[in-house]
Amino acid sequence: METPRNLLDDIQRPPSARHIWRPENVYIDPTTFHEAYPELSHIPMTYLRHSMRKVSRHFLEFPISPIQLPASAEQLKLPMDTWPAVPSHIFKIPVLVGGQLTFHFFPIHAHVFMVMCAKLKKLPLSLSSDPETQSSIQVPVVEYYVPAPLSFPLFQEHIYTMDHDLLKERFIGVRLPDLERERDAVLSQIPLETLFVQANLIHGFYNNACDFGFYDEQTFDVIETCWNYLYRARHFQTGATTRST
Repeated sequence: METPRNLLDDIQRPPSARHIWRPENVYIDPTTFHEAYPELSHIPMTYLRHSMRKVSRHFLEFPISPIQLPASAEQLKLPMDTWPAVPSHIFKIPVLVGGQLTFHFFPIHAHVFMVMCAKLKKLPLSLSSDPETQSSIQVPVVEYYVPAPLSFPLFQEHIYTMDHDLLKERFIGVRLPDLERERDAVLSQIPLETLFVQANLIHGFYNNACDFGFYDEQTFDVIETCWNYLYRARHFQTGATTRST
C-alpha cells in the first residue's frame, strides 16, 4: 500500500502546489431517482438536494462504523422501529487487510446517495416488507467497490450531514477552534505518524468523491485547505528533523 508520505510527495499541484484538480460538476440525472421514488418526481432535484441536507443527518449515528455480517450475506432482516429512517441497502465494500480480502458492511439510504452522487451505480430494488407482520423489512446486501474503503465512512457521514466544519476537524484530527486560534502552533505539534494517517484519509475521501460523482464547491475548498495544512505541518516536522540532525 502506498504510504501517506508518498501521497504527499506525489500529489504535486502545479504550478504553485496550492491548488488541487477539481472534477467537473456532473449533472445528476433525475430519471433513476424518479423511477425509484415516483412520489417525489414533481420535486426539482436541486430542492431535494438542499432539503436532504437538513434531514439525512438524523438517519444514522456518527461517526459511522461498519456493521457485522457474514461475508455470504445477501440480505438483512431489520425491524422497522430500530432506525430513524430504515436503510434501503447494505453496501458490502471489499477491503484488503494484510493482503487478505475482507468486507465492510455499511447501511445506506439510496435516496441520499442518488440525490448527492451523480455517478452512483444502479442499485436493486429494496425494502420488501414481511408479508405476515409488516414489522420488518428485508434489506438487500450489495457488493460495491469504492477506491478508498477506509475513507468511505467519512464520505458517507459528509454527504449525510454536509457539515464542513466537522469535515475539517476530521481531516486534520484537531478541534477547529484550536486550529483557528493557533494554527501554526497546532500544526507543528501533529506527530508525523498522525500526519500520514490524515493524508491517507483526505486522499481517500477525495478519490471517493470523484468516483461517486459528488461535487460541492465548499467541500472541495475544505479538501484544498486541509491539504495545504498537511503540507505546512510536514514542513514543520521535516524542519525540526533537519535541525535535530
